[in-house]
Amino acid sequence: MLKFQLIYHQNIIGKKIIVSVSADAIQSENFNPDYSLEDPWNGVKVAKSINNSYGIDVDDKKVDIEPKFENNAENYIEISDKFFSQLNKIVPGYETTENIKLVNKSDKNTEYFYSIEIPENIGEKEKALLENCTLTVIKNDTETIYSDILLNHKNNSIGKLKPNEEANIKFILKISNELDNDFTMLNIKFNWKFSVNPEENKIEEIINNIIKSPKTGDFKFDLSLCLFFISAIVFIVVLFLEHRMKNNTYKKSKK
Repeated sequence: MLKFQLIYHQNIIGKKIIVSVSADAIQSENFNPDYSLEDPWNGVKVAKSINNSYGIDVDDKKVDIEPKFENNAENYIEISDKFFSQLNKIVPGYETTENIKLVNKSDKNTEYFYSIEIPENIGEKEKALLENCTLTVIKNDTETIYSDILLNHKNNSIGKLKPNEEANIKFILKISNELDNDFTMLNIKFNWKFSVNPEENKIEEIINNIIKSPKTGDFKFDLSLCLFFISAIVFIVVLFLEHRMKNNTYKKSKK
């Protein structure tokens, strides 16, 4: 807060007075200056103020993020409609947390995945901002699954759930406190994608393996083919021996 006082004197009444005021300011959040020092900002350079935030959001005009779902993942995941909706207001050192709930309502073991979708044509400055944003993923408040910069979260597995099993997933997004005003004019669009992959049961798997066209040199197919031919040969031999035994029995009965 700035305070100044003008003392009026009779000689200046009715005259135009111009007062020029300059001030230095620094981010108050996530920063603790030491006013007992000659330099309370600890060497931090005071930069020109820019009336903007570190705008990493999905849409310039819309604040809310709308996650994408694949393979009907929306039926397996409970997620808030305000999921990471305040990212356009973050500042260096900022940390925010969101939670989702995984619910396996199917009769199959199901694996869950998430991705951070980032445009391929972003510039070096935008990429540098994302490299200063760390995302940590924690399962059931105890197991840290991932902790890496935003650029590296692509098609990551959150784990598998058995039928009727549930799990809580916490996403913690933190912005480096090393960023400066050069990054505040950036607005990087990215989105979240969630998907699921239900496991097939053994019968379905066998049927699908038979239907699918095998690849040349596929060892599993070669082994299956060999077993098939061996089984067929054994079956034919058994039929032949059975037929032969019946003929011998028939000939003996006629004698």
